[in-house]
Amino acid sequence: MQMWNLSFGFFGVQIAYALQSANISRIFATLGADPHTLSYFWILPPLMGMLVQPVVGVMSDKTWCRLGRRKPYLYLGALVAVAVMAFLPNSGSLGLTIKAAMAFGLVMLMLLDTSINMAMQPFKMMVGDMVNERQKSTAYAIQSLLCNAGSLVGYLFPYIFTWIGISNVAPEGMIPDSVIYSFYIGAAILILCVLYTGMTVREMPPEEFAKFHNIDTQQKRERKSLAHLIVHAPKIFWQIGLVQFFSWFAFLYMWNYTTGGIAENVWGTTDLRAYVESDAAAYPAPAMRLMFTSNHDENSWSGSEFERMGDAAATFAALTFVLPQGQPLIYTGQEIGLDRRLEFFEKDTVDGLTDPQCGAGWRELYTDLCRLRHTNAALSAGEDIAPMVYMEGAPEDVMAFTREKDGRAVFCLFNLSAEPQTVVVTDSVAGGYKTLTGGEYALTADSSILLAPWQWMILTR
Repeated sequence: MQMWNLSFGFFGVQIAYALQSANISRIFATLGADPHTLSYFWILPPLMGMLVQPVVGVMSDKTWCRLGRRKPYLYLGALVAVAVMAFLPNSGSLGLTIKAAMAFGLVMLMLLDTSINMAMQPFKMMVGDMVNERQKSTAYAIQSLLCNAGSLVGYLFPYIFTWIGISNVAPEGMIPDSVIYSFYIGAAILILCVLYTGMTVREMPPEEFAKFHNIDTQQKRERKSLAHLIVHAPKIFWQIGLVQFFSWFAFLYMWNYTTGGIAENVWGTTDLRAYVESDAAAYPAPAMRLMFTSNHDENSWSGSEFERMGDAAATFAALTFVLPQGQPLIYTGQEIGLDRRLEFFEKDTVDGLTDPQCGAGWRELYTDLCRLRHTNAALSAGEDIAPMVYMEGAPEDVMAFTREKDGRAVFCLFNLSAEPQTVVVTDSVAGGYKTLTGGEYALTADSSILLAPWQWMILTR
């Protein structure tokens, strides 16, 4: 029973570690990090492990106090981890800018990994301190069992909370409640497990420890340098170290890209076409949804559409006018291309004639889009809306579709990527059209249209 008590806290520590490894990439992506740069955020955890684990090991070897030898570091690490687990998932709910929220999350990640390492290492070392050679294999087997059990629980928490009805979605830039509650419950289990081990395990005082491990006075006085220990390390040390080195390559790739990769390739959550189809199925036909690229909250807290979308701002603005069951929203300043955040609680005047952060051409763009929406029956709202009919053979990153009603039609092409895309015209859409500004445009079957990055076209007839 004592060997179980010795490692029971490891169950709680591993829950925290599993929550970190499974959700950190998701949290930073939600806060606004580019998925291609997530690996930069993961530099800190192994770096902190390299620094903290040896330091805790050396310092705890020299620590003998009323609380014990390893317990002071165990308690300190657990307390810091619990505090960080309460703050980290709320990084998007503190009213910070995108950069400030990511900086806050980065500091929390550094503290979380530091504290987890500080709490984890004492458990490993306590096994070596408290059991004899004959018992070590059993003790480490128990520790491995509790470690894997804790990982399983930590990985399942968000799924369990979603299953019982806690929301797994949240407004843009905020972490879902299912993840937040997972961290809260994980923190509670961590501190309870650590306290249980602390109350049920008594560490040996120095004299008893020396006697238990047959350490004589001469051995105590010996001081060997790190270089000496590395040079004279047994062969198995280097074999295991090499395997661990390459294993962590896989771990880091998994933590960085598994969540986004599965979301996109298995569930299609980043596929706009899949979203439009699921949205249409979820609501009655007459139901209208506001579609926008900016509003009061988005602009003030997450940034203007130019800050968030860059070169794709006009692309998605046009898309809000042609998707079915949508009511376009034009927020203050968008019609003049205002590229700045507006004050949230204070009066913030916008002057389209003098504001230096206004862009050219946006008034004309929104004028043309509004005119199209009001005059083309294919874009009208109501129960008898014109469905989207996708053109076959379009590249994966291009939305190419028509909508027709009462003798009017629109043909829409949107390159939703930062790469040029070539679209081959099919017989189903060939014919004469007008551009958004009224110019003539002819589409010939089997001809090619080269779309620049984020380029879009709306043709009418």
